[in-house]
Amino acid sequence: MTTEHLGTGEPGLVTSTAHPAKPEILVRVGVVAALACGALTTLHEVWEDAIPGIQQGAGWSLLHTSWLAAMFVAFLGITAVQRPGLDKFGRIATRTALVGTGAQTIMAAIETGTLVGRTPTSDDPAAPILAAILAVIAVYVAGMILLSVATIRAGVLPRSAGAVLLLAVLLKMFASGAIPGTLALLGLAVAWVGLAAWRAARQCPVQPQTSGPLAATL
Repeated sequence: MTTEHLGTGEPGLVTSTAHPAKPEILVRVGVVAALACGALTTLHEVWEDAIPGIQQGAGWSLLHTSWLAAMFVAFLGITAVQRPGLDKFGRIATRTALVGTGAQTIMAAIETGTLVGRTPTSDDPAAPILAAILAVIAVYVAGMILLSVATIRAGVLPRSAGAVLLLAVLLKMFASGAIPGTLALLGLAVAWVGLAAWRAARQCPVQPQTSGPLAATL
């Protein structure tokens, strides 16, 4: 038999009448990380608007790294919940999102390390480094877009959650100069998808991993 996602009226996963088991640890951590991502991106947006030039400081860079890391962990948990409904496209999409977010987090952490105890400069990076940065950003953006589409296609979570995430990504990437608060909107969209994953995991427990530390996510 089928169920409906809480508060959405959309079809969901087949579940049994027994009491649902608690979601596995990866989903729990992923939900906490999704909520943290929403809070940290909102703080980031407020801080950036309140203090012009803060983008050059180590504190700002550390905050940037923190919400990226939270987003990466959130995507791990969200992917774990959706794994049963992912087709080949969905698996490629989620892996791209994880690779892009992970690489972006590492790049931000390196930047933070270079800023600690040093005076920021406005010098442009060397051409190879700039090319690597642009490549990472491209994979990061493509991964979030693909993950949003995969979430809509999988039907494990409410399709509205995937649609909101997709809209938030597009607004952040292409309309941030015209619309205020797009970074906070992106973080809150991630938080919403994380909560949707939590509800879905409680209705139909996530299958335990069978091999490898990331087996449950991929």
